[in-house]
Amino acid sequence: MKSISSLLTIFVILGTSSGFTPVAFSPRSVTSLRSETTNYEAELKQIEEDAKKRMEDKVNELKSKIDKEEN
Repeated sequence: MKSISSLLTIFVILGTSSGFTPVAFSPRSVTSLRSETTNYEAELKQIEEDAKKRMEDKVNELKSKIDKEEN
């Protein structure tokens, strides 16, 4: 019975330690990321302008609803 418990303990230790095994590093994925030339500033500016436009549209919509309720 002790040998079964010892084997079980060994399997548990091996099973838990496999979760901490280092992952192989793939340099190709890093290289492909470096080769991208994305203009993040332009994208962020466009996103900001779109968000401002949507916010203005929503504010105007809410103002018109308030005006209709007041009348």
